Amino acid sequence: MAAEVIFGGQCCFCGDIISVAGPDPLEVSVTTSAGKWQMWWCHAACFKARITDPPGAEGFFAPAHF
Repeated sequence: MAAEVIFGGQCCFCGDIISVAGPDPLEVSVTTSAGKWQMWWCHAACFKARITDPPGAEGFFAPAHF
């Protein structure tokens, strides 16, 4: 049986509370070259609005799941 995840935190981009609906909350994590990591949560729409495709590579960062 999977554990239930209860979330009511803020989006790291807009600051609004994230409800658990659709693809939200989205988990954004980074790892440094030294192996250190950190994680934030955001709305899927806020994340998608901030992704920029490299010139000449339209759709390169197109999310596959949301």
